[in-house]
Amino acid sequence: MEKARRDGRAVFTKMELIWKVVAATGFSQKDAALIIETILNAMVNALRQGDKVEIRGFGSFRIRQRQPRLSRNPSTGVALMTSAKTIAYFTTSQPLLRALNKG
Repeated sequence: MEKARRDGRAVFTKMELIWKVVAATGFSQKDAALIIETILNAMVNALRQGDKVEIRGFGSFRIRQRQPRLSRNPSTGVALMTSAKTIAYFTTSQPLLRALNKG
């Protein structure tokens, strides 16, 4: 399977993750997709409830509230007020940072 590309860089997609689960477990594609969807839905639901999602050795997700702020349209320069919003924030674990920075 050829990797999807964005800006000339390879992108690891959910479908590729499903195929990794299929290869590692021998499950059907349908079962592997159900596993991945179940995990992702559980994470989203936990974040919606305000819980922190921690995956040891990988990182943690939590939500943050962004306050409304004054911003500018870059093409016109017109000032506009952006509304408050909730964002997901990811913090990388130390083992993942070490694995990424092995040289």
